Order: sequence, then structure tokens, then C-alpha cells
Amino acid sequence: MTEPGARPATVADMAADYLEQIRTVQPAGPYHLLGWSFGGAVAHAMATRLQEQGEQVALLALLDSAPLQIDPARVLPSHTARDVADLFVDAAGRSGRGTPTGLDPAEAAETLRGQGSALAALLEEPLVTAVAETLTDNTRLRWYTFTPGVFAGDLLLFKAEPERGEPHWPAEAWQPYVSGAVRTHDAHCEHGHMMRPHALDRIGPVIAAALAE
Repeated sequence: MTEPGARPATVADMAADYLEQIRTVQPAGPYHLLGWSFGGAVAHAMATRLQEQGEQVALLALLDSAPLQIDPARVLPSHTARDVADLFVDAAGRSGRGTPTGLDPAEAAETLRGQGSALAALLEEPLVTAVAETLTDNTRLRWYTFTPGVFAGDLLLFKAEPERGEPHWPAEAWQPYVSGAVRTHDAHCEHGHMMRPHALDRIGPVIAAALAE
């Protein structure tokens, strides 16, 4: 992450790298893949790549991940260290009405350290700058480099509540990229809060039941 030259040029490159790492632990399937947000779209790319290689993907689950679609008309945003600080404070559960936003990384790190969050370590230089640059680069990969293949099987999709000011995308957007059913569950939380306990209380049992199948 701190070496810009080592970042993937495309989503396909990222998927291939992740699979290489996974196969050092599990050389063959069946594989069970789960991804959140942009990571979910990468998990879908990994699943289709595995199937092309003759491997079995027994479960593909996505946490509020929209399908990647090339859109060269999009203006590429540039994420800043303050953006990263806001994301981490929000992810750790310190956001909400009355919580200050726009903290600089040092202030956010102090807040997170007081909470005992490991995210505080990522808000120190040079990591916080690298995280911001990676977020910007992942957005570039999302909009400019990749069109999904078709996954042969069902997709387990957990949808977050639409956030204010953000466009809503339907679960059916995944259907062209899945040969089976898109099985949708409402996580009853915002996109950035899917790892919070109240969301995991809903997501966890559904994942456990799917794995038990």
C-alpha cells in the first residue's frame, strides 16, 4: 500500500494477486468468498476467475457491493487524509449527531486510541497518505478499468440502507453478472456500519447458514 508502483493496474490484476495469496493457504477449492463495498466487486472478479480455472466457488457473498461498470464520464475524486480520518472514526462507531467531523488525522488517531481501536495506527504518516491514495486509486479501478464477468451460481447480497445524498442502486443490478439467483438480505444499517455489532447480528447467522449448506 505504501509503494505506489506495486499497486494493481486493473481490478483483474488485483483479483489475480489476491488469489495467489489465498492459494498459499488453500491451493484448491471449494472456495468461500466474501467482500465488502469495492472489495465485494473484487470478490466477484475472483470468483469468476476461479471458475474459469476449473475451481469450485461454493459461496459468494457481498456486503453492499455494487457491480463495477465502466463510466469514463465520471470525475475521479481525490481522497485526502482528512477523508480517511472521517471514515475510520465513523467505522469505529464514533460518528453520529453531535460528533465532530473534519478531524485531522492526529485528532482522529487520538480519538481512536482512546477507544482502543487498532485503526489509530493507520492514521500515522506515511500510512494515512497511502490509504488516501489507495482509496483514490480503487475508485479509478472501479470506473475506468473493468467490466464484470458472469458468476455461475447464486449470489448472497446484503444491502445497506441508502445514505442521504447517495444514489440508490437496486440488487437486480447484479443479475446480468450471475447465472443463478441474487439472494438479497437487508442489513438494516448504513454502508459504513456493516461491521458494527448490530449489523453483524443480522449478517452473521445468514452467512453461517449459507456455509452450513
